[in-house]
Amino acid sequence: MAGDLQVLLEYSEWRNFLAVIEKAREACFNSKQNIADHFVAVNETIVFIGT
Repeated sequence: MAGDLQVLLEYSEWRNFLAVIEKAREACFNSKQNIADHFVAVNETIVFIGT
């Protein structure tokens, strides 16, 4: 998952890492690869526990 990769690559904020993902998608497109073969959109439900 991208969130796991974000932590491993030491990006503290998602918005900064999102730019990296977009550049990777662009590189994939520019190399005439099917983006859907390499990137899958996943929505995770985040459970908030608190007051």
